[in-house]
Amino acid sequence: MLFDKKSWKDICQGFMVRDCTIGFADGRIGLMLVEMSDGRDVGWRTRFVSVRMDAPMSERFFVLETSDLSFASLASAWAPSQEEFLVVDLARQVWAYKPKTYRDFEEAIAFDGRGYGYAAAGKVGSAINKLVRVHSKLYALGSPLRIFERLPRQTWTEHAGIPIPSELKSRSDKLITKAIGNSGFNDLSGFSENDLYVVGDAGAVWHFNGTAWEKLPFPSDRKLYTVTCGGDDCVYITDITGTVWEGRNGAWELIEQGHQTLPYADAAWFQGTLWCANDDGMRALENNRMVAAHLLGKHAVPDAVARISHCIDVSPDGQKMLVCGGQGAALHDSVAWQLLFSGDQ
Repeated sequence: MLFDKKSWKDICQGFMVRDCTIGFADGRIGLMLVEMSDGRDVGWRTRFVSVRMDAPMSERFFVLETSDLSFASLASAWAPSQEEFLVVDLARQVWAYKPKTYRDFEEAIAFDGRGYGYAAAGKVGSAINKLVRVHSKLYALGSPLRIFERLPRQTWTEHAGIPIPSELKSRSDKLITKAIGNSGFNDLSGFSENDLYVVGDAGAVWHFNGTAWEKLPFPSDRKLYTVTCGGDDCVYITDITGTVWEGRNGAWELIEQGHQTLPYADAAWFQGTLWCANDDGMRALENNRMVAAHLLGKHAVPDAVARISHCIDVSPDGQKMLVCGGQGAALHDSVAWQLLFSGDQ
């Protein structure tokens, strides 16, 4: 097990695992823990935990804690990009950790929304819905249709070419409210840095060809939650109901009609298969059906692992998949599953 009794009590007791990432070196993984409900409405404690899995117990963990983050997500950048762990929250706050280099809050991601004046200051704010890794690089994405790319020396650049909805300049509260509800990006994936797909509200699908972003036609105007560029050269998209589409560019085929009350929060390609997960658990595409992880035939997942598989991260080389949720995490090394820890044990 990853923790002994003392380290579990010191680090994990009273917290649940909300996100995870496979680290860049030294057998590292990163975990984001959030305090379990205690009746408070604000100020929930969040912990980032860097784990060197092969290190002695006394040297295995590095922990940062704050009460200032809200709806945050975690990811790690790999070489040749900047090797680091990052946590970014809804308000564009950034928590960064690079061993022996830096380990704390840094400047929030900058955004200039002047000229879109429904706010008192005459400008639109930007919120981050998700932090994702594409190959070695990190991207923070959210509203209003914004993508921020992480650069070296702890800086960011905003992707140009995707316009802010013009309705946000309107004097109509109705148009403004509709624009806000239809202007979020929720996930991004790519075959390469010059072949990216991003999805979001109101059936929004955009493609980057290395030079410019282009909006693509899509057969639904529902909110899109995940996008995955698969090893089979196809792009997989899921919506608010768990419906799955397969395609590329502007051609899409419905694979499975979903009827879920909870959309998938994470999706990834691993061992020739599409995997999706949310707080209800993990599923994989098998014979053109999304099948619960513990019921899979070809890629059967042990029950103990399936119970904690709510979030997914796959290493850039595609050789490892890390899952987490509740009070546990597990790792697949392309050969077998290893249960890293579980609150049940």
